[in-house]
Amino acid sequence: NQILQFLDDDNAPEYQGYIWASIMTLCFFFRAIFQQHANHYMNRIAQRIQGTLYGKIYSKLLILSSSSKKFNDTGKIMNLINLDVFAVWNFCQFLLFGLSTPIILVIAFILIVIQLSWIGVIGIFILLNGFFSRKGMQKLGSSLRKMMLENTDERTQSIHEFIFGIKIIKYFGWENMALEKIARIRERETKNVFKQALLKGFTDVVSTFFPLLICIVVFTIYEKEVGELTAAKVYTVLSLFN
Repeated sequence: NQILQFLDDDNAPEYQGYIWASIMTLCFFFRAIFQQHANHYMNRIAQRIQGTLYGKIYSKLLILSSSSKKFNDTGKIMNLINLDVFAVWNFCQFLLFGLSTPIILVIAFILIVIQLSWIGVIGIFILLNGFFSRKGMQKLGSSLRKMMLENTDERTQSIHEFIFGIKIIKYFGWENMALEKIARIRERETKNVFKQALLKGFTDVVSTFFPLLICIVVFTIYEKEVGELTAAKVYTVLSLFN
């Protein structure tokens, strides 16, 4: 904001430009250092937790009784272990982002209101609606992932049965029937993958469109109500909304 105001003002002393540009450069420099250090720190913690979990779970698996294993086959057990450990690892990776995001949002909201007064609240209201819309899409995506996991378990179990029962299948000539069964499961799995890809694409479009929609609405109202829209104000508010 200050840099753009300096560029717009022909009478501003030249040293001000050097000051604001230097501050901006230092901010980007320290941001890069702190962000990479924090990412490295969280990644190291996540890797340690992942290794510990795998070690503990595999130790438990080695002493499982035969009666405990009869409820789930080996493929399903390994699938569940990998998914759950990956979920914990993913949570650790995004923990820093989850902690810092509310602080960033609150600061951005305050600065938007300072720049645009009560009109900035309208943009925040639209942004919150976008959050709730995205939450609904994530819920739908979660249900699709659940269906896909069920299909994956079914396919794994069918292939397991096919391999261990290959003698009987060959003896009775059931190869085509067994392969068709696996192909039908894979087809359902593929359809779920395609649905997830469509939902992700739609979510990305909405996420990209909402900041643009907010800016159009807010700047239109501001122009009508106040009528004083400078380049410094526009670019500052755009940065804050993004």
